[in-house]
Amino acid sequence: MRKFRNLTVMLVVAFVVAASPFGRLSSAAEDQPVKPEAPRAGSPRAVMVTFFQSFSDGNAKALREAVLADGDDERKVADGMEDVATAVAAARKAIVSKFNVRDQDVKVQVFPVEMFNGMTEKVEADTATVMQEGEPFVVLKKVNGAWKIPLGELLKKGGKTIDQTMTDLHESIQRVGQVTSEIESGKFTNAEEAAKAISEAVPTQEKSGV
Repeated sequence: MRKFRNLTVMLVVAFVVAASPFGRLSSAAEDQPVKPEAPRAGSPRAVMVTFFQSFSDGNAKALREAVLADGDDERKVADGMEDVATAVAAARKAIVSKFNVRDQDVKVQVFPVEMFNGMTEKVEADTATVMQEGEPFVVLKKVNGAWKIPLGELLKKGGKTIDQTMTDLHESIQRVGQVTSEIESGKFTNAEEAAKAISEAVPTQEKSGV
């Protein structure tokens, strides 16, 4: 199975996993992307999948509930991630309106679904590590009975400052906003083409092959 090195896609995850031993992500969009099979509800892996998938779904509320943000800087990053998801939600809404399709049929996929394959979880008290082929992928903490992804831990591993992180987030928002305008102006011929443009607009341009 392919591993993912340097998830330099965007947001804090990109900063996270940038230093981790996984193969780099290929292009974010797929021709017919589908959501990964849902793990057990409320499990560490479920929270991790929700975090990543929320960007594709434009679900700012679910995204925010999946993370633990302590301190002003971390809350600022969390707010920025919410704004990205909100921008995606607006772009999805534009597709629904323009092409008369249902939101659940809009196939935006920011992160390739294969990154979720073969993942397991290791739980020790109030700490859980989502593993891929036996190697750590994302560490979570239990807070008031719910698993959360600590933004502080992700930011430490990413090697970017808060300002750099926020710049990446703002650029993602601007790109998605541009795609929304293009959808509304009739640039795309169908919903699939527009959804692919959204998928490719969210990540930073710091991408490379596998």
